[in-house]
Amino acid sequence: PKSFKKLAPPTPVSPVNTITAANPKFTWKQIPGATEYTIELRKSTGVLVKTMKVTKINCGAGNCWYYSSNIPLNLAAGSYKWRVKAFNGYYGPYGLYKAFTKK
Repeated sequence: PKSFKKLAPPTPVSPVNTITAANPKFTWKQIPGATEYTIELRKSTGVLVKTMKVTKINCGAGNCWYYSSNIPLNLAAGSYKWRVKAFNGYYGPYGLYKAFTKK
């Protein structure tokens, strides 16, 4: 048998509330040992906008972040929600959604 440690879901930090950036920076609480993360972005209605696999991880002070500079999101005005999951040999569960509105 192979042993493994259950991964806790990452906690989303930002974006939250109201933003003006069409290409926001996503920040979440770091999961120790995680080698990649997946961010799922949806409209508030549940329609998938984009899934972003983060393999180049930027972390510091207990938080990690991702900014889609190569392929900007160009978010239109509206309500969105996002969540993130960690990978460390296997994927853990997604964390809770964090909602925001793009003005």
